[in-house]
Amino acid sequence: MTDEYLKREAAARHNNRAVQLHMQGNRRAAEHEYRRALHVDPNHVSALNNLGFLLIETGAFEEAVLLLQRAIGVVPENEDAYNNLGLAYFQLEQHERAQRAFEAAIQYNPSHHSASFNLGVLYQSRGNWGAAVDAYKNHLRNHPKHSEALYNLAVAYNALGMLDQAETYYHLAIKQSGANADALVNLGQLYLRKRQIDRALAVLERALEIEPEHPLGLYNLALVWVTKKKPDRAKPLLAKVVAKRPDYIPAISNLAMICAELADPDEAHTLLRRALDLAPSTPTLLFNLGVVEAKQGNRDAAIEAFSKVIDLEPEQSLRRKKAEQQLAELQPVK
Repeated sequence: MTDEYLKREAAARHNNRAVQLHMQGNRRAAEHEYRRALHVDPNHVSALNNLGFLLIETGAFEEAVLLLQRAIGVVPENEDAYNNLGLAYFQLEQHERAQRAFEAAIQYNPSHHSASFNLGVLYQSRGNWGAAVDAYKNHLRNHPKHSEALYNLAVAYNALGMLDQAETYYHLAIKQSGANADALVNLGQLYLRKRQIDRALAVLERALEIEPEHPLGLYNLALVWVTKKKPDRAKPLLAKVVAKRPDYIPAISNLAMICAELADPDEAHTLLRRALDLAPSTPTLLFNLGVVEAKQGNRDAAIEAFSKVIDLEPEQSLRRKKAEQQLAELQPVK
């Protein structure tokens, strides 16, 4: 046996031991064994790739990049190393390099277990929803039962306003993974957008059976009751959301208007002022404040709020036109 053969065998033993430790969740011991493998054979491709992935898991992204580049230098068509390199670059927010790495992994292996999915996540994080759809669909051609990809594809379609396609993939994701509170909440929100209120109610109640304190589930269920003109049922749900998410402006705004509707303008005023402390140039909040101030007989404060809406909103905005109408009603007749 040659020294080269013995070296490769020793490195393989360390790498295999490291893989077992890694799978058991013992990252520290696994890292030690990967490094022993590389001490024996600095060009051991599996150890370079495996240690690179472990370092991504532990947040050592810069060293992971160096190791994965070394692995690619030894085996240029190494699709796993390219995929892991893309993950490292993504964590470093070097998105163009991450994209090129994922694309290289797909080039060398079009059915790679995760490169197309990771490319979709990259596009999604940048708001490039059309490209995300293409990447997820490409991934699902080879991995049709991947529930996370089905869910993400639904999210992407939803962001594009393609609600029928989004609905289809939310259902597929739920069927594949079982009842999932996030997917059910998103589906309920989609039914709200489609004005299918009873379907939204059923789905959101199901989501809250799984996760009773889900903030967006509570918020969207409150919107269902607002739509059904039952503010008394919406109010406690919104109050719970605001207690959990005190900076969630839509919930504060809706709760304030329900308080105003239920003859509690002082509480409405307090909520809107609190929200405006967080987001002082939000036209919706200012408009609602104007409505509440007008109901309380605070004419000057209402005029001030509506005037700010007009300053902030573009000329053709519906909210601006409503603010102009409110302002005209408040202005004295000359």
